[in-house]
Amino acid sequence: MVVTNVRQPILEAYVSPLAALDEVAEVVIVRDRADVELGRKVRVVAPPGWWPHTTVTKLVSRAYLLRREVARRRPHLMMTVHWFPDGPGVLRLARRLAVPVVANIIGGRAELLDGGRRIALTGLPRAFKRWAQRYQRNRLNATAVITCTGKATGNWLRSAGVNQPRVMTLHAALDHAWFRDADSRDIDVAYVGRADPDKRIDRLLKVLAVVAQRRPGARIAIVSLTEAQLADYKKLVTARAALGTGLSVLGRVPRSWCSRPTPKVARWPCSKPWHAVLSPS
Repeated sequence: MVVTNVRQPILEAYVSPLAALDEVAEVVIVRDRADVELGRKVRVVAPPGWWPHTTVTKLVSRAYLLRREVARRRPHLMMTVHWFPDGPGVLRLARRLAVPVVANIIGGRAELLDGGRRIALTGLPRAFKRWAQRYQRNRLNATAVITCTGKATGNWLRSAGVNQPRVMTLHAALDHAWFRDADSRDIDVAYVGRADPDKRIDRLLKVLAVVAQRRPGARIAIVSLTEAQLADYKKLVTARAALGTGLSVLGRVPRSWCSRPTPKVARWPCSKPWHAVLSPS
């Protein structure tokens, strides 16, 4: 059972390898919308379409659906993709059922620092953020396995006091053929993401300005964000001045815009299946 709100590409990377194992009969995904499709062995559980999508109602619906599904059939393994905000609730339920929990950390140290990115970006008192970080650290220490997307994150988690569960690095890699026509590419750097504050678009724009200074003539595309969404960031002026026509803001684009084939990604590099990884031996 997986509790997460990530979208199709990330779910494919984390869930499809599990569903492909002969030992796995079914993967149940609890999320806010039923707008993903991952094959016959993956069942998506979501509230009806008319259910309001606010922060509170999302948390309520996921908690209700999780408990309903657990009451129907006890899972053998529970997972989160992103730790906050679902992780502590999933852990409490899993411990009651004596079921191991795997926490997939894909947001780096931001999922723990100052209690998690949603809390860290608020104006709450610093003392509360320190308490929230200790709380999240203690909950993470009660999981069976933590996966992260880089060794630096794993090392930081250890230094921050997350030292009980096994920490694994899931590497993502591009096939060498992806770079065969690097000299003739149209875009050097592409960013695809939402306009949410926790994506730190301000940092992106600062980095783009530095890229322009180090690599004159660089061509950079920002996809899924519009000029109107970026207008609130003063750093856009600096980035635009540095890049000139090299900066393209494309907004949302259809799939057909990209003519390149999908790169091959190493999604589950561990040589052992998940049930062997969780084994005490």
